[in-house]
Amino acid sequence: MSKNFLIGWPARSAGMTLATICALGASGPAPNPAHATAGPAAKCGRAVVAAKARLARADTRAINRCALALLEPRRGRQPQKECRALRTPGIGVDRADAGARERISRSCVKELPGWWPLACAGTDPAHCSVRAVHCASIRAAESTFEGIRQLLDQQDPRNLHFQFGGIAGNTFYDCFEADPATTTTTTSTSSTTSSTLATTTSTLPEPSTPRLVITEIMNDPAASSDSTGEYFEVFNPGTAAIDLEGAVVSDTGSNSFTVSSSLTVPAGGWATFGRSASAGDGRIDYVYGSSMSLANSADQIIIELDGVELDRVEYDTGFPTTAGKSMQLDSALLDEIANDDAQSWCSSDMVLSDGDSGTPGTVNDSCSR
Repeated sequence: MSKNFLIGWPARSAGMTLATICALGASGPAPNPAHATAGPAAKCGRAVVAAKARLARADTRAINRCALALLEPRRGRQPQKECRALRTPGIGVDRADAGARERISRSCVKELPGWWPLACAGTDPAHCSVRAVHCASIRAAESTFEGIRQLLDQQDPRNLHFQFGGIAGNTFYDCFEADPATTTTTTSTSSTTSSTLATTTSTLPEPSTPRLVITEIMNDPAASSDSTGEYFEVFNPGTAAIDLEGAVVSDTGSNSFTVSSSLTVPAGGWATFGRSASAGDGRIDYVYGSSMSLANSADQIIIELDGVELDRVEYDTGFPTTAGKSMQLDSALLDEIANDDAQSWCSSDMVLSDGDSGTPGTVNDSCSR
């Protein structure tokens, strides 16, 4: 096969007219949230951008791994294992799809802004948006991996026909049957009135969505009490620094705190949150105190900024919860999708000065060691 490299992000122009956005329909990007109307519409806009970007990464990762296993089986890759993220309920693409729809629905429930793609008219906006991401992802795969659609179907028909979220028509296969990206906009039938969208020349820059990945969790310290030794770490995989002032960190229960001061996470850098300044060998960037505690066996960490969820980890007994050792995300899997999977985590062996193990504020170990 001559085409077997990783799928890259499509090149886009620096600006885009409003008319172009509407013509693109569900497959086009939402406008820059900075240009959206303040209030519910702005929150909805940010949520759509972030949710679609995260889902696109999940699609790309799953398709890449499956494709490479099919194209290069001699390198030890097992297609049955590598392709399961495309067709298994509750994990991989299915989990990312559900998360994207939930985030969009939650943030857009109060108002559907005026820029909402015309191709979504009369349909569930969240479903319309995420389906467009799947269609773009599988079409990108076809242009990158030669004959990949046939190979996916031969390996397991569910790779293409699995209904994400249990929603009929929400499959990779259906993208070739009725692609929402082919939906065209209609023009005014009035002979005296022309569409204002057709003559608009305003441009909107490509939105920049902050990214944040939860990469380490010390939920059960042994050298100190939970009230002084718990911490968790985040990583910024983006190309621009993120200021987390105003970010809300919570679980699905009553635990919650808001970052009340400037906390900059540099591009390619880390920040560590601790219940006390002495947690994590003293490498703490922000102390949240008693507002949040981390259960030893099962809990959640959810981080939102400006009403948009950046990342969450819901750990349970399937994760490597070992007293005195932090849970760390494999250094080769630093993204918001991989950290949903317990198999991407392992216990740290790097001993700190107090005797516990962890790597707060620094590169994690490889979990394949």
